[in-house]
Amino acid sequence: MQLYFTDLGAVSRPLSINDLTLGIAPGVHDVVERAGLIDGMPFILADDGSYDRDLNRFFRACPGMGARSPNTWRSYARDILVWARFLGERRGGKTVWRADRHDMLAFHRARRLSDAGFRISAASRNRSVAALDKLYRWAIEEGIITTSPFSYGVTLRRAAGTHAVLAVQTNRARERAARRHDMRYIDLGRYLLFRDVGLRGRLPDGSEDPTWRGRNGERNALFAELLVTTVCG
Repeated sequence: MQLYFTDLGAVSRPLSINDLTLGIAPGVHDVVERAGLIDGMPFILADDGSYDRDLNRFFRACPGMGARSPNTWRSYARDILVWARFLGERRGGKTVWRADRHDMLAFHRARRLSDAGFRISAASRNRSVAALDKLYRWAIEEGIITTSPFSYGVTLRRAAGTHAVLAVQTNRARERAARRHDMRYIDLGRYLLFRDVGLRGRLPDGSEDPTWRGRNGERNALFAELLVTTVCG
């Protein structure tokens, strides 16, 4: 399988084959518009050039499901391509629509429990799970499949700003230990601003803020100083 990206500019360019120039057929732009093609939208072709209509329809549906960034489309497409190749090469030529939980477990072993040179991080694994989960939830809603290859559980969470407890369905393939964001550092000036304004409740010029209603500002600032000097020292 190979991944490609839609280039709408190519629709307007004449095609040259063996010194023969072919013009654009009338009505091509109307067809493109009716198909809902978007510049940069990914699509996947099998090795024999065949086109899975439902799989590629998922990519075109992404903007309507909250995934509006071309970067997100590309990320989804690459993760789905790896999954599709794994099924084809290691699981008897299965398609993404025939995959089951045993295939997903085998995929986890290959991606997370293999030798260090081939192993991906927990964060990369969770990104892949998010892409595949979105694909299979969409496929169930569209009636393409009846069950997902993922297993799900229920987590109780408190609704923000209320005492209500909500039952949220969670994908069990996600790894809790994954770091969501890379660690970032701030310079000394930003830290001092955080210490004095954020913790001590002072104004940016160092004077007392009469509207400050915090408690134990000096204690919190002292604790921050201890952490900073311990790490730096």
